[in-house]
Amino acid sequence: MLARTVSAVARAFGSSSRCAATATVVDLCASMDVRGETVLVRADLNVPFDKTTGAVSDDTRIRGALPTLSYLRERGAKVVLCSHLGRPKGAVNEDMRLAPVAERLESLIGSPVATVSDCIGDEVSAASAALEDGDVLLLENLRFHAGETDNDANFAKSICESSGAKLFVNDAFGTAHRAHASTEGVTHHVDQSVAGFLLDKEIKYLKNAVDVPTKPLVAIVGGAKVSTKLPVLESLLAKVDTIVVGGGMVFTFLAAQGHEIGASLLEEEMQDMANDLVAKCEANGVTLLLPRDVVVAESLEPGAPHKVSSVIYRYILRESCSQFDSLPLTSLTIPLLDASEAPPTFNARPGRIVGVIAGGMRALTVSAEAKEDEQGGAVPALEAIQPPIGEDDIVLGITSGGTTPCVFSFLFFFILFLLYHLRRLLRASPRFPFKSPASFTVRAS
Repeated sequence: MLARTVSAVARAFGSSSRCAATATVVDLCASMDVRGETVLVRADLNVPFDKTTGAVSDDTRIRGALPTLSYLRERGAKVVLCSHLGRPKGAVNEDMRLAPVAERLESLIGSPVATVSDCIGDEVSAASAALEDGDVLLLENLRFHAGETDNDANFAKSICESSGAKLFVNDAFGTAHRAHASTEGVTHHVDQSVAGFLLDKEIKYLKNAVDVPTKPLVAIVGGAKVSTKLPVLESLLAKVDTIVVGGGMVFTFLAAQGHEIGASLLEEEMQDMANDLVAKCEANGVTLLLPRDVVVAESLEPGAPHKVSSVIYRYILRESCSQFDSLPLTSLTIPLLDASEAPPTFNARPGRIVGVIAGGMRALTVSAEAKEDEQGGAVPALEAIQPPIGEDDIVLGITSGGTTPCVFSFLFFFILFLLYHLRRLLRASPRFPFKSPASFTVRAS
């Protein structure tokens, strides 16, 4: 986000004729007396609500705006505060009104916060004109108008004219990288534009961290979409040692690597770019870390059935006589062993061949220490397999029936083994450049 944030802030503040990109609210108040002046403040008040009570459940972002608001109020400015909430997509959504935010802000500053039902129009003009020195007016959700995200010039002009503001303070670090009407568009219709305390602090901190980094440097990047973070991720390759990816964008990376992600958020068209980024990280010696565990749930609703599941898998081709309990007869994934979760089990007799590891043609057998059940079978954990399966091993199959299924299974896997090495030979030859079928692209994650 840093590169986009800094460039967007510079572009927005640079468009104001009387203010440099580095000017802050302190500089503004030092250059003029703001008492009685109407100041438009763009904050990031996009906070979560408790679905049961409708109250703000986390006021961190509201508290983050307090230093700037207090600084202006103490100097007698009339503050017109604006923000977005959620993604109403250019239409009024009653569940995304800012009234609960106003209530929480009132309790934090100990003074009334006036509200209106829109962010432009006659009602806003009347409410702004009624403000006394040090008062605060909170406009309604900016994104109830499509012109906000479209950076519509007329909408930006209406915000300034309706509020009567000629001074603008941007303190919305979380949205400063977006050229929206309330972040970039309004700067064309005011006399001065400056950064608030939060925005100034975050930019200075990140610029120092990236421009003069203390090694090793780790970047943690989250969010819903890969598409909006890709330029930032690529710009970080030359600066950091490790990139940790989190948030919804993780699932685009996992899907690109062949993992099943269910109904999780996916930017299907970005999968190739996600793989390209993985390759660039490897080429630049940058470690790219993806989550090894996720919470799997039936829905996102509170109290929905859920469990923690590993997402680092080895891919296994399975012959139909395998007897994994309650698992489909299609391709199977087995998670790497983790101390926090019990390893999967399967039924097989001790001493019987249960699989073949490609690349070395090593047979896997069930450890004799596995306890037999009433039917003479065993239920061993994966560590009971001898030799142990390594992280880079490719298990071509697992079987557990009698002698006949095992013989046929062994022959089947032996053929797969030959095809596996044939594929490697053909891929190594420049005369036969082709990609192997998905069923043979079997590798450790």
